[in-house]
Amino acid sequence: MSNQVGIYWDLQNVHPSLEQAQSQVLSLYCFAQKFGRITLKNVCAHWRRESPKIENIFYNLGFNCPNAPAGKGKKNNADKKLIEDCLQDVRHNPEISTVFLVSGDKDFIPLVLQLKERNIQVILIIRSDESTKPELKNIVDNFYYLDWIEKEFGSPCFDPQQILALIK
Repeated sequence: MSNQVGIYWDLQNVHPSLEQAQSQVLSLYCFAQKFGRITLKNVCAHWRRESPKIENIFYNLGFNCPNAPAGKGKKNNADKKLIEDCLQDVRHNPEISTVFLVSGDKDFIPLVLQLKERNIQVILIIRSDESTKPELKNIVDNFYYLDWIEKEFGSPCFDPQQILALIK
């Protein structure tokens, strides 16, 4: 059985700037590859409120980009969608051994607990301590700052041909 990795990104909580988006997404991809083969990639947002350029960066790197409209009483739609997708994915893909959760939102605590019950390693990627609930940081296997990942893995782990193959 091979180690497989899933990435679940809550764009409403950890939002890269337009200038940094491609670099940060590629850097995270390079970092996540250290843990196994990336087989699942989801990023959830209210895409009508986002720059099409950011959505295209994720889409061109093979991310599933479900829309989760936010509005009055619908603040947590992206969270709910990511949780639902992640649980469904791990049920259907027992080879998933590591989940990268890009968020700092406490709504993900029950998801983390369920993943840990399945012996799935959970790695939290955060923007800052201020935007992250301590309760979430305390229950994951490890956490990293997105800026650190970009700094450490910012030089592409792919040659240009590999990047082109990824975005086709």
